[in-house]
Amino acid sequence: MNVFKLLVTGLIAVAFLYIVFTTIAPLFADKTPLQAHVEPLLVNAQARLGEAQVLSLNLKKDQSLRASNFDTPLRSVAFACNSSSECCPTPTNCPNAIVASPTNLIVNESVRATLSVRCDPKIGLQACKIYVGKVPAQLEWKSTDIPTQLDLSTGSTIIAKGSLLNSGELASETITLTLTVKEKRFSEGKEQVVTVTEAEQTLPPIPAGKNTAVELRVDITEAGEYTIELMAQGEDAGAAKKEGIIHVTGFTASTCHATTSSIGGFLDEETGMCSKEKFCEGCDFAFECRDAWIAKGGVTGTTYDSTRGSNTVVYAIYSPTGEGICR
Repeated sequence: MNVFKLLVTGLIAVAFLYIVFTTIAPLFADKTPLQAHVEPLLVNAQARLGEAQVLSLNLKKDQSLRASNFDTPLRSVAFACNSSSECCPTPTNCPNAIVASPTNLIVNESVRATLSVRCDPKIGLQACKIYVGKVPAQLEWKSTDIPTQLDLSTGSTIIAKGSLLNSGELASETITLTLTVKEKRFSEGKEQVVTVTEAEQTLPPIPAGKNTAVELRVDITEAGEYTIELMAQGEDAGAAKKEGIIHVTGFTASTCHATTSSIGGFLDEETGMCSKEKFCEGCDFAFECRDAWIAKGGVTGTTYDSTRGSNTVVYAIYSPTGEGICR
């Protein structure tokens, strides 16, 4: 066997041992009592993304945890101290019983503490944080009012309301509120969920234990069955989501109407007829503008040309006066 083959074989062996000791071995390693308490919290937090899983327990002096022991190919874990009276973010000159840095938790003195675990979806994995100290801000819907029916002939606005509660022990940061309307559609033989319309609103922080009333609106123009998603989320405040189904029927009532005319007209030498601009508002098409002027009425014998018009203007065609003047 030549030197190159020996080198390749050695590199493969090193890579294999690295995988065994960093990925596979921890799965079979004996868990400490503290690890055994934390692991179920992580499992529950992964199953209920955005919701904190809380546990109060007695910590014993010299107990410790490494965040990396809880990492998996689909999960990244970090500790966070959120109470300056109960823990420290670094071990340097720490007067408290617990040190909770992003990578380690160390118990300096026996104490009863609260651990809160929450996971948020990230690209490719779930980012989980183990809070030490206070229960972090936690958003949840105390109540919601999401419509289930909408008749477009009476209005095209979907209004979703709710009472948003911060059930944690700390105030939240700024909150992002979104109202999303989705529809199932078939494209290239596959069913896809498509966002039809969306509205977003920024809310100020919510104090611990307080709730705030919210309202979001979106417009929709086509009948169908849609899924409505009302979502609130904030940094270190988790997420709260409510969904509902709305059945939209009818047709959008037109706001198209005739407005004003140009002053005077002009004579078409070829046809001997007068032409004058007639303006509209709220129309989508030229024929709607034409129909609005017909409905409004006018001089007998007047016709309306929409072929060279637009959704804002059509042309009235009428006879000149006896003197050949287009009034």
